[in-house]
Amino acid sequence: MDTLCGLDCNECGYNGSCGGCVATGGRPFGGTCVAGLCCGQKSCKNHGQVFCGGCELMRRIVDEVNSLNIDGLDKIDSLNLLVGSVINIGFTLPSGQKVKFWDDNRVYFGTQVEKRQNRACGNNNSGCTACQDSCRTGDNAGRRYFGLVADEKYLLICEYGENGSDAEIILFMKWRVANENTYDSDGARNRRG
Repeated sequence: MDTLCGLDCNECGYNGSCGGCVATGGRPFGGTCVAGLCCGQKSCKNHGQVFCGGCELMRRIVDEVNSLNIDGLDKIDSLNLLVGSVINIGFTLPSGQKVKFWDDNRVYFGTQVEKRQNRACGNNNSGCTACQDSCRTGDNAGRRYFGLVADEKYLLICEYGENGSDAEIILFMKWRVANENTYDSDGARNRRG
């Protein structure tokens, strides 16, 4: 199967269950793929090289996340492409209403990172190096994770337990776009200004 972003379809767990981004015009599950859309529009000089370190959109999202300096979240260096139906966990608002933020049929940039925590010393500082391994692998009942999801417009960072339990929104924001040319989820070109 041919891809727009350079992903090896043979390595993908969805191989055979999606329509492929070239054949579907960047809509492998019916909704747009953030990487396929960007690469298909050739909105950067490295289109088609998402997983070779050349994706400017992924790099901008990673830089944005790292600049937030969220307590317990180690610096990230890359993201994956994730289907909305897999990452679209529900959140309970203070009113009791359950909401989901993403389209189950789209493909987003995202990752899951174990929260850095150390209950023995209580130090969650990223500068801690003396016991960094025990922060990750020590006797920590109730491990927590950060989930990061982003598209061309929004960034969500949440924290949750095993299998998405007890999900809490840490941050949901319209992230600043460093490139003046962006594309919305329908492929329409937008200009900042």
